[in-house]
Amino acid sequence: MKWRALLFVPLGLAWLAACGPDGGSSSNNNNINPQPDAYVFPDATPRPDAATCEDRCPSAGDVQCVTGGYQVCGNFDQDDCLEWGSVQPCDPGEKCVNGECQATCTDDCPGATAVRCAPDTEGVQPCEQGQDGCWHWGQTVPCDQGETCSAGTCSATCQNECAETSRQCAGDGYQVCGDYDSDDCLEWGPITSCGDGETCSNGECSASCTNECTQGAKRCDGVSGYQECGDFDSDPCLEWGATTNCPQGETCSNGECAASCQDECELNVQECTASGDGYRVCVSGDAGCAVWGPVHSCSDGQTCDNGQCTDSCSCDFFPGICEVEAPGSSVACSCDDDCTNGSPCSADSHCDSWCPAGEDPDCDCTCDYNEYCEAASPGTTDTCTCDPDCEPNESACSDDGHCDSYCPDGDDPDCPAGTVDPCRDRWMSIGWLWGDELMLDGSYDQPDPDEGGSWVLLSPDLVSGSGEIFAEFAAEHSDCVQGIRVEVYGYDDALLGDGAEFYLYNWDTFTFDLLADQTVGSSEDFYDNEVVDPQPYMYCGAEKCYVDAKIRASAWDNTHVFWVEVYVHMAP
Repeated sequence: MKWRALLFVPLGLAWLAACGPDGGSSSNNNNINPQPDAYVFPDATPRPDAATCEDRCPSAGDVQCVTGGYQVCGNFDQDDCLEWGSVQPCDPGEKCVNGECQATCTDDCPGATAVRCAPDTEGVQPCEQGQDGCWHWGQTVPCDQGETCSAGTCSATCQNECAETSRQCAGDGYQVCGDYDSDDCLEWGPITSCGDGETCSNGECSASCTNECTQGAKRCDGVSGYQECGDFDSDPCLEWGATTNCPQGETCSNGECAASCQDECELNVQECTASGDGYRVCVSGDAGCAVWGPVHSCSDGQTCDNGQCTDSCSCDFFPGICEVEAPGSSVACSCDDDCTNGSPCSADSHCDSWCPAGEDPDCDCTCDYNEYCEAASPGTTDTCTCDPDCEPNESACSDDGHCDSYCPDGDDPDCPAGTVDPCRDRWMSIGWLWGDELMLDGSYDQPDPDEGGSWVLLSPDLVSGSGEIFAEFAAEHSDCVQGIRVEVYGYDDALLGDGAEFYLYNWDTFTFDLLADQTVGSSEDFYDNEVVDPQPYMYCGAEKCYVDAKIRASAWDNTHVFWVEVYVHMAP
C-alpha cells in the first residue's frame, strides 16, 4: 500500500531539514590522536637498515602544526625511519596551535618575514607568533643613534612610505599618512580604533565592511616591500595586510620581490579601487620601474569614476530607469544618465516610489519594486499578491539570489545583502507546481483516479500525455548557472511502460530535448535529470531568464505525478 497520506515538500527543503544549512555534520579535532602504535617504532626497537635512511622527525608520537591542521611523527612507509604522517585537518573555524586544534584568533601581521617601523618610536618591530598561534607585532628594536626607521629598516636616510593624508586600515582601526617622527619623510601614523560596532574598510570606519582585495592577491607597497590580501582583523572582509619588506638588493614589482623590476602600469595613469571609493596613480618607483602609488580616498559624498573622484549621484539607483530628483517631486534626476531619453513618473515598468501619489502608472502595486518575488510589507513573510514575479507556490523570503529587505531578520537566506554571495555553490529552486497545476496536454486524468487531490495521471488510455512547467529567475545572476535539474515526485504503474520521460526546451533549436538519464520509476519516489551545459535551455532577457521543462508519458506509460520542480546549479 502506497504512503499517500503524508504531506510532501520539495526534495531541496527535505534535505536542508535533515542536514542543516551546510549539508552535513561536523566533528571536533580538539584532541590530537597520534597514529596507532602498530605504525610507531618504539625508541628501543633497533632499525637494521637505519644506515640507508634518516629520521625526518624527532621521535615517534611528536606532533607539529602545518597549514590547515597537524602531522604526527611515526613510521608510515616501507623503510625503518621516522617521518611526518599525512596532514590531519582541523575543523572549520579552528587552527593548529602547539600541536592542538583550537578556535582561531586574528593575525595582526602576515608572518615571520614581516617587519615594520614602530608607529610611535624610532625602531623596528618584527612579526612574531604568539602563544595563541597568531602573528602579532613584537617588541620594538631601537635604531642606532643617528638613524631612523623607514620602510621597516633603520638607516641614516629615509624614504616616504606613503602619500600624505592617505589612509589605510590596520588592526581594528585605521592609520593616516604623515610625518610622525624626527626624520623628514612620511610614514603611517598610530592606529586610531574604530567605534563600537564599526569596522575599517579602505581606511574608513563604518558599520559594515567591503572586501578591499581578492584572497591571496599581492601588491607592492612602494618598491621596498609588498602586501598580501587576507583577513587580518575582526570583521569578515578581506583587506591588505602589513608590508613585508623585500630582501636587501631586491625591489618589489607586480607584488613580488626580485633583483630587477617590471612596469606594473603606465606612468601617470589613474585607476579606481575595486570598491570605487578611492583611486591610485601610476608613478615611477625608486628602481626606475612604473608602480602603483598609494590609494587616495575620495571625500564623503564622492565616488571614483575613470580614476577621478566625482560627486555621487544621490538620485540614481536603478539601471535603465529615469528617476526623480527628490521624494515627492516629478522633476527628473539631473545626474541620472537614464533621463537623457526618458522621464520619471512615466510608464516604464518600474514603480518610482519618490513620485507623488497617483503620478506613476506603475505604482498600482505597492510591494513590487524589482524583478524578484517580494514580501507584502516590511517585517512580514507574506508574499506580495500583486507582484507578477511571484510564481505559484513561491515564497518571498526564499533562496532566490536576492535579499528582500522586507523579510524579518534571519528569514531570507540571501540576507544581509552584500555579505551573502548570490552565486554561492548550491542547487537553487526556480519554481515548482503540483501535478494539477502543470500545463497539461494530450491524454491525462485530473484528478488522478487512484490518488486524487493534487495528483495527475498522464497517459491513462494508451495515448501520450504531458505536463509542462515554465520557471523563471532573475537574469542578473545567469552567468553563475552551471547546470539545470528537473525533479519529479511520482511513480509509474503501467505493465509495459517504463515511466514518463524528462524534456527541456532548447531555445537554440526551438525543440524539446529528451533527457535520457532517467524516467519516472515504478516506486513512489523522487526522480530527476540534470544537464551540465545549461546555456541552450535558458532564455535570458534584460531582467529574466526562463526554463521550460516537460514530463511526457508515452502511449504504454501510466504515470502518476504529484509535483514537478526545476533547479539551477549556482556556482561562483
